[in-house]
Amino acid sequence: MYKGSLIDSLPLIISINCFSLLVIIAVFYLIYFIRTKISVFKAGAIVNFNISLFILFEIIIIICGWYDNIYLGRYLHRIEQISIFMFLATLPYFIKVSIPSKDLFNRILDLVVWVGMGITIAANVASFIFPESLISVKFASEVPPMFPGDFSRGLEGPLIFMRDIMLLAVIVLSLVYSIFYMFRNGWTPQTLMMFIGISIAVMGGIDDLQYLYTGKYILLNNLRISKFVLGLTIMMLFFWGAIFVRFLKTHTLLEKTTRDLAIKEGKYSLLLEATDEIMFSLSAELSIIEANPKAEQVFRLSGESRDFLECLYRSDYDSKANISFFKEQLIELRESGEKLSFNTYLMDPVTSEPVEYHFRFDCFTADDTIELIGRAWPVTASKLMEFITVERLSLDVGNYLTMVGDIVDRLTSGLKRFLDGSDVMMIKMGLHEMIVNAMEHGNLNITFDEKTKAQEDGRLFEFMKERRMLPEYRDKKVSIDYHIDESRVVYRITDMGSGFDYKKIMDRVKNEVNQQELAHGRGIIMTQAVFNKVEYNNKGNQVLLVKEFKK
Repeated sequence: MYKGSLIDSLPLIISINCFSLLVIIAVFYLIYFIRTKISVFKAGAIVNFNISLFILFEIIIIICGWYDNIYLGRYLHRIEQISIFMFLATLPYFIKVSIPSKDLFNRILDLVVWVGMGITIAANVASFIFPESLISVKFASEVPPMFPGDFSRGLEGPLIFMRDIMLLAVIVLSLVYSIFYMFRNGWTPQTLMMFIGISIAVMGGIDDLQYLYTGKYILLNNLRISKFVLGLTIMMLFFWGAIFVRFLKTHTLLEKTTRDLAIKEGKYSLLLEATDEIMFSLSAELSIIEANPKAEQVFRLSGESRDFLECLYRSDYDSKANISFFKEQLIELRESGEKLSFNTYLMDPVTSEPVEYHFRFDCFTADDTIELIGRAWPVTASKLMEFITVERLSLDVGNYLTMVGDIVDRLTSGLKRFLDGSDVMMIKMGLHEMIVNAMEHGNLNITFDEKTKAQEDGRLFEFMKERRMLPEYRDKKVSIDYHIDESRVVYRITDMGSGFDYKKIMDRVKNEVNQQELAHGRGIIMTQAVFNKVEYNNKGNQVLLVKEFKK
């Protein structure tokens, strides 16, 4: 058994303390990774485990030297190098996730990680095929022994030289990366702690490297311990401190944000429940997912999901046309992500009468899930309309269905002074149908059968867009003349199409609409029922609509 001075026990004592400390840090990293799934904790656990394994072998090698168990010590010295290779491969990854960057250095660290893993695997394979190329069991190390562990070390082979080159490259790269990061992103307590830790490990590693080739330490030569082991432990302590300081700051900020969100959520929840506005969200299939109390009341929800389109009011004259129109608009909104607004009617839950609402929709995307956020409120007439006795207006509009709702709202804004709500609704529906007909059948020359087929295929908007882009239809407009006074309202709608045989179409509508329930055929019949006068010109490209007011 080796007989040495008391100071020879320092390497063993320091190594045991370093090992214990690093195991505790590795366990901390592992626990926090299991709880948070944050990659920096996983990398910290792996690196600390590799260093702990290396120091554990150092402890056993020192003990083997004390008991003159030379061959066991040399075998352990050989196995110890595997943990060093693993450490050198994982350290760049740990630094990369600890000090994240998106520049060239980040890509270089990625490359170093993969190259390091490749060298580690190659070195391990080579050490099994040519064991003496790593650490010799037959021959003792040429480095002069300074403490008991040195007496059980084997001769270093060529793979150790490769390890030293790799160690030097990783240490220098880590130091340069930390300096570059701090100069580019600013000095913080966390980055400064990491820089100091890396610097200490660099000094310890360089001192151990030159000791292998000169047999003499530069730093604390009288203290017979591995400076690299001590430097790595100090580095890991600094890293652990920096990471957990950053984590605690982030965690504190997260807790504050969570509290603020809870307060805001309470406020918004109160606003949603107290407001008279209808607020709701739709799924990609247009089913109502969530709704505030007002929406639940108006939509008559009973806890189950319901199709939004089924909640819309339909009159006896109404058909599938408006429903298809709204459906296509909502689907287009879902795909484009733009805003959408329109007016339509809902059944009042108390009076069971139709009430006009203005709807506004926004597209919301989260976790690849698309929802439509809807708001609605009753349409109220402008106070100014009460003072208008006569109004005239002329419009020239393009062939866009999405504009029709706004046009109809403007042209009927003065009717509530003279008509009740149900009559206004019917006039809106009839006027809407006539303007749409002027665009589709007049300017765009879409036939009765073509529109039916497009609606059945659910691509009316797309079909109209294709037709609208053709040169012969591109510049055509619909002209609308509007006049209202205290006795009547008059609308004259003129398109730039070739016209149609009014009597022939009316005969077909009467015969086929009732049989086939075509969505766009009932509009003409409904218009005749609503207005006192529906008159076409001889060409068939202009219609005059007159509604008399009862005195």
